[in-house]
Amino acid sequence: MKILAEIDHLKNGREAGLQLEPARLIIFGNTKAGTPLMQNRQVTGLDLPLKIFLG
Repeated sequence: MKILAEIDHLKNGREAGLQLEPARLIIFGNTKAGTPLMQNRQVTGLDLPLKIFLG
C-alpha cells in the first residue's frame, strides 16, 4: 500500500482561523490491485482509494 495523501484537518482549520480537534485523513491504495477492480466495474472508484480517519 502507498500513502497517496494525508489531510490534516486541524492544521487546515487553523489556517482558516478556525479551531478543530486533532483529525487526519489518510488516503492510501495500491494501483496494481485497484486498477483491475475499476476496469471490471468503474463505479468501484467511489470506494477507491481507501481512506482512514484518525481523530
